[in-house]
Amino acid sequence: MATLMLSQAVGFYTEFFRTWNRTLFHFGVYYQIGQFAIEGLPLYNTEITRIANTGSRYLYPPIIAVLYVPFTLLPVGPAGFVFNILSLGVFLGGLVYLIETLEPTAPKWVIGLAVICSTGFSPLTRSLYLGQMTPLMIGLVCIGVGLLERERTGDWQAVSGVVASLAAIIKMQYAPLGAFLLRGWNRLRNTLLAVSGLGLISLALFGVAEHQAFIEVLAAGKGWGKTVDPVNWTPGDFKPLYFMTNYRIHAKFLIITGVALLARYSRRIMTTRMDRYVVALGLVTVPLVSPTPNQLILLILVPACVVVASTELHQPNGAVWLPVASVGLAHIVRPSIQYLTSFNSNLLVLALQPAAWAVYLMFGHCILRIAQEIQVNRNKDSIL
Repeated sequence: MATLMLSQAVGFYTEFFRTWNRTLFHFGVYYQIGQFAIEGLPLYNTEITRIANTGSRYLYPPIIAVLYVPFTLLPVGPAGFVFNILSLGVFLGGLVYLIETLEPTAPKWVIGLAVICSTGFSPLTRSLYLGQMTPLMIGLVCIGVGLLERERTGDWQAVSGVVASLAAIIKMQYAPLGAFLLRGWNRLRNTLLAVSGLGLISLALFGVAEHQAFIEVLAAGKGWGKTVDPVNWTPGDFKPLYFMTNYRIHAKFLIITGVALLARYSRRIMTTRMDRYVVALGLVTVPLVSPTPNQLILLILVPACVVVASTELHQPNGAVWLPVASVGLAHIVRPSIQYLTSFNSNLLVLALQPAAWAVYLMFGHCILRIAQEIQVNRNKDSIL
């Protein structure tokens, strides 16, 4: 798998640097939103048609438009290249920080191999191809999770939860990753204060009407609840709860509620292992309950797998293979779906979609480990 990722990374980045001036599909939207912000135009009710071959919908909060403004100083092609370099740098830097925090004695070659392999991870390369914000957000998640680890020593307590939750602030479908906030009042309080502060700044900059328009855009959705037969899925699709048919929304609500209650209950057991598994559980819940799951959101499995692998490494008979297998399954989502749909069998695609199994494995494993931690704690209490 490492060899496959490395070979694909070489091919992708050769093309990436060769076509550095190319207009990126998603970044083209961000670029135009930055222009609208400068010109005082409505962000959600102005047609996004200035640049050809880009998207036509903007689904981020108004305050995020401020991030795009500096890029408008460059032409859209070079600006997209700079944006991608920044996103890639934040992602890789965050990944290195997370690994070094969890495993401070890890050999440099191990960290280097992990970073090099991750550059070929297909959700990352696809995000860069489109000029998506996903690598930037997941890089911030990596940094935030690393800060959470250092929080136990007394450092970074004021900001660890805030940084780890930034992806959810930027894009609401990442909200389940905040499960760890329920394990500590300080984390939750500081994050709520940060969100409130950003909200007030956003209102001051863009006004009430713009935020109402944002809510209307979210309500209208982007194909929320849309059903497509598995044989008609595009290569980047995966639907982990497709089999729930008319009960998918109910299932997602129950999963989110269950994860929140479990995270809250876990507060009784303030161990490092419990904290890590709750963090990982929140991360893997994101692609499981996402309203529009696709290949890009699978990038969040990277920090989840690093956290789980590090924890398993220090347990008797730890299942380090499981997070590695999960990343491998997520990596092959595009060619596998393309191959499976060629058989024109809904059942085959649904049963063998590798990305869904990647999420199932990680989600189930985190639940199992949390349950084991609870049982161990109960046994200790019964002895006392």
